[in-house]
Amino acid sequence: DEEFFKSLLDIFVQHSRQQLETIAVAIEKKDVETTRKAVHSLKGGSANLRANPLAEAARQLEDAATENNIEILMDHFQQVETEFNRLTAEIQP
Repeated sequence: DEEFFKSLLDIFVQHSRQQLETIAVAIEKKDVETTRKAVHSLKGGSANLRANPLAEAARQLEDAATENNIEILMDHFQQVETEFNRLTAEIQP
């Protein structure tokens, strides 16, 4: 049902925005564990919706957090934001 799918996408976008905010704050605080947990959730939701570029960017950010690689967290986060913005531009009028 098209209306159900639209509702699902809206929930995904809203939840993802919250996750992105959590990730940004965690990176600023150099809190890699919170970063890892939040991006893991974003990665899973993206993969479930077959938003593969976003899921891949999230995987790279999660890997950097898992490896405690603070130096590249912001670079990967910017890629996640870019992919999220591309996706939302495609699915929301």
